[in-house]
Amino acid sequence: MRAHLKMGFLLYNVKGEVKEGMAHLTRALELDPDNAFVNHDLGMALLHQKKFDQAVKHLSEALRRMPQGVSKQYNAVDMHHNLGLALFYCRRFKESTVHLSQAVRLEPGNGKIHYDLAVSLAAEGKNEGAISYYSKAISLKPDVDISPILHFLLAQNYTEARQFQKAIGCAEKALSLARAAGDMQLAIQIQELIKYCQQQVIRERMDIYK
Repeated sequence: MRAHLKMGFLLYNVKGEVKEGMAHLTRALELDPDNAFVNHDLGMALLHQKKFDQAVKHLSEALRRMPQGVSKQYNAVDMHHNLGLALFYCRRFKESTVHLSQAVRLEPGNGKIHYDLAVSLAAEGKNEGAISYYSKAISLKPDVDISPILHFLLAQNYTEARQFQKAIGCAEKALSLARAAGDMQLAIQIQELIKYCQQQVIRERMDIYK
């Protein structure tokens, strides 16, 4: 089993030979399905391949079997962080927030984890908490804010709460980041949200004078 695990890790992560690496990791799992290291490395490979449901299964098992971590490679912070990301992409936002929160508690100086937690909280509709962790993330790592998703989620939440001016501010930030990332499809969605919010602001102003 250990030989397959080592070879799988080397081929997948160092040499970039995905098919061959997966073959060894899968064989290692067949030989020892309860092994925490095998589940971790296979889960990380599946996360990389965006096979999120399968990644959650194996990363959860790895964390269950070594909750405190055992080394730099298999440490509790990264395991909670990566499992939280996999859960987020499965749209299991509450569970994602639990693991990302634990990662923040274990490593409070990590700006990237604070940022990812902010995104998960925004996906839950919890703007206040999201903004708090976003602010902390920016103070720790000023260059972390490159994804439009957080600001788009905040804008959507503010729109649902009929706080249209705040929604416009967040959406404009999201639009800038989406354009910078070359995500024109998302940019169109954001523009539509901005247009809707602007219309609502005009209506509210007109209602005042009725």
